Amino acid sequence: PFVRSVPIGGTPGLQPSDPKSFDDVTYKAQITWKPIDQLQMYAQYAEGFRAGGVTARITPNIPPSFEPDTATSTELGIKTQWMNRRLLANFYIYEIVWDNLQLGAAFTGQFNGMVNCTEQKDPAKSRGWEAEVTFAATDRVTIGANYTAKVGANATIGVDGGLGLTLGGAFTESVAKSATISIGEETEESI
Repeated sequence: PFVRSVPIGGTPGLQPSDPKSFDDVTYKAQITWKPIDQLQMYAQYAEGFRAGGVTARITPNIPPSFEPDTATSTELGIKTQWMNRRLLANFYIYEIVWDNLQLGAAFTGQFNGMVNCTEQKDPAKSRGWEAEVTFAATDRVTIGANYTAKVGANATIGVDGGLGLTLGGAFTESVAKSATISIGEETEESI
């Protein structure tokens, strides 16, 4: 009548975890150039920081803590507007690079924890581009479309033979429509 539990890899119970403190300074810079009223071009550089932390060590094989990870992002883009701002068309290319990437890892059949991707020779990367178009067909109806193509490098870590980093699908797209309708004399509702 009872289900056998999966072995958890060590003596159950709380294991000591060392408290840690993390901080960092990150920077962001952007250069924008607008050669004509309808066209804006930009280049952007940004840094990111995600603090590390301690892990509840239910079993001894779960690391007691994980370190911070950092990211740098570069983006080049063009934003355009036409037909008295009724038609907007934008295009961006980007690259994001993560160092010491934090990942969730399964240490046993029952328990997970956070680890860093420190065994990776090269940092994890995601590159891609995005195009979007928005058209205001009337004062109350707007139609938009978006397409994103991304290329992600895999990162592996040495937990249970290596875990892969999945950065999402290679392509995503969306189409949207919004409309504003009148409800009564003074109230409007967007759908």
